[in-house]
Amino acid sequence: FFSLLGSGLLFWQGQIFDIYSNLNSNANIVLQKEFILAHPLSYLMIFAKSFVIKLPRILITMVGVLGWQDTRLDFMTYILYPILLFGSVFCLEKSDFELKKWQLGLVFADLALAVAVIFTSMYLMWSSVGASVITGLNGKYFIPLMLPLLLLFKNGKGFDLSKSAKENIRIVIYLVLILILVTSDL
Repeated sequence: FFSLLGSGLLFWQGQIFDIYSNLNSNANIVLQKEFILAHPLSYLMIFAKSFVIKLPRILITMVGVLGWQDTRLDFMTYILYPILLFGSVFCLEKSDFELKKWQLGLVFADLALAVAVIFTSMYLMWSSVGASVITGLNGKYFIPLMLPLLLLFKNGKGFDLSKSAKENIRIVIYLVLILILVTSDL
């Protein structure tokens, strides 16, 4: 399924490649494509550098930044969301299925392909030609990748908790989420 999604994304990008509008006055998709094809090793270094530099911002903007991407939530929100995610995935339900190694490899390859397409799309459409770092990367583009990423980590794992412990965890998750949503509006 995910390979089909990645293939569909690549197909669509190929179909609309000639119908574009420069999102940034310094960007030029045609010249940027020529730069990537002429300097593939340089682009791989730009890709890796951008991943290292932009990863904290991508993670923060996956949780949320309000307004015009200029109003961050409080620090505790960014700490609590991964904890809540872990609690909901690993503590509430124990999974009976387990993916085979080749299936895990396929999911990982699909995730890597999707990240590469997102990074390259932003480099083509948003970054200035030959820029040393990919600009325009934002966590909202990576949110759909969370489910297959969690699938890699879950894979039959979970805690065998009592029904009352699961209910307590569920209540805590709901209360913390309500508190976060109420305080983010203030």
